[in-house]
Amino acid sequence: MKTAFMLFLLVAAGSACPAAEGDLWCLPPPARWELDAKHRGPQMPADTFPEKLDSLFISAWVKPSGFDVYNEIFRLESGEGRVLFSFQERGRILSLGLHGTSYVECDGPMDPAWALDGKWHFVAAALSGGMMRVWFDGVPLHACPLPGGVAHVARGVTGWVGASSGTHEFFRGSLSALRIATRATRPDAEVQKRYATESAAYGAEFNARLLRAVFAERRKLFCEYRPLTDEQRARCGTAERTRWADFDAFWNKLFPQGLENATREQLVAASAADWPVAPERWWPCARGTGPYWRWRAPPRSTPRIPPPECARVRRRC
Repeated sequence: MKTAFMLFLLVAAGSACPAAEGDLWCLPPPARWELDAKHRGPQMPADTFPEKLDSLFISAWVKPSGFDVYNEIFRLESGEGRVLFSFQERGRILSLGLHGTSYVECDGPMDPAWALDGKWHFVAAALSGGMMRVWFDGVPLHACPLPGGVAHVARGVTGWVGASSGTHEFFRGSLSALRIATRATRPDAEVQKRYATESAAYGAEFNARLLRAVFAERRKLFCEYRPLTDEQRARCGTAERTRWADFDAFWNKLFPQGLENATREQLVAASAADWPVAPERWWPCARGTGPYWRWRAPPRSTPRIPPPECARVRRRC
């Protein structure tokens, strides 16, 4: 009886995973939590994270029943070293937030309907090589740099599953198999591995329509900055023209018959592919030299000054 009671406490509070799995902290995979404002999730003990992180991997299976503006999957709240993984803007964003030299949230755009179909979905986020990334059902939604490349985590602060500080921004729905690791050498491969090995237990199915929608949106993001006319192309330097040619070659290699006719194997391969860095990293718009300012802005007699931190495109990071 005492052993059973201690096992119950272990499951209810979350637990350290077996060392062989390489996880820092997790909920046991069989536990499926039903969460809302009245039913709080478990806590991660303070100082479980190291103070500095150059690598991080978070994943979970979720079945949301609804979305508010902020819906925390996991959050360690502090103005000096926050760790955030959440749905935001009523399910239109899946976000990873970390403190580097400044606080940044990597916001992956999505459709709330993807998650509100009454089925289980796999979500993941990672920091690796100075880049933050987020995935939904194995599909990479977005990537952006963390200033300084190293995340700072506050000391003496408890982490919460399904809430911010246990008092607000509650996740509503079911949550299972939350895992947090401080190793993410090949996060794309890890996402594909976990999604493939765990999907049968949660009844997850391959979703070609979702993959096509995500890749179409990604191409739009890349091509928003593309020159449209011969005059605009003439303004490009050799390096810029090479990047566009490289992107065309990359896209055509992924989808030789076009995105609409892509096979399941091609879509899966595209999910795990090492995509080029988004164009807003190619051209430093804060200096007013990016294509948005040269190609989209009307001519002016005085130099055009970008808004603070190039807000028109920075929202994507």
